[in-house]
Amino acid sequence: MKRVFSVALVVLAVSCFSGCGVRESQQRAAGTLGAVPAERAQVTLYTLDPKLAASASITNEKVFHGFNILGKANIGSEVEKKALLDALASGIPMSPPIAPSCFYPRHGLAIRSGTNNSDYVICFECRKVRVYNPRGNFLVTTSARDTFNEVATAHRLPIAGERQ
Repeated sequence: MKRVFSVALVVLAVSCFSGCGVRESQQRAAGTLGAVPAERAQVTLYTLDPKLAASASITNEKVFHGFNILGKANIGSEVEKKALLDALASGIPMSPPIAPSCFYPRHGLAIRSGTNNSDYVICFECRKVRVYNPRGNFLVTTSARDTFNEVATAHRLPIAGERQ
């Protein structure tokens, strides 16, 4: 019985040690996205080729943080901006504490609001988001994928297919 208790205590400590920080990071990310005023933000949606093409530090007209850009749309509609931001933010608190090790992003989001500029490279397949400025990562559910695909389709952006 003592051994079972010790094992349970270690499992609890490890899960809290690895998961509690993740949850704090998740909550900060959701709060940051939720605080972006859609009416004043410049939002650019990218569709990406999920194969890494260059260093993550490279962003230009053809590459977004290392991934080739398939399509790009400046989102002018407040409704669409709010839909994208809300969809991503709402999937953060519900995300599982761990995710697969892959990273094949098909979407990107650049948000410019005053002096706050952030870029998000999003893989709904493995539920990971890499954030640039400030640098970080968080997990998200796949629930926002449909919204991102709908907005991309409305702007006639090509979307990379699933891995074979």
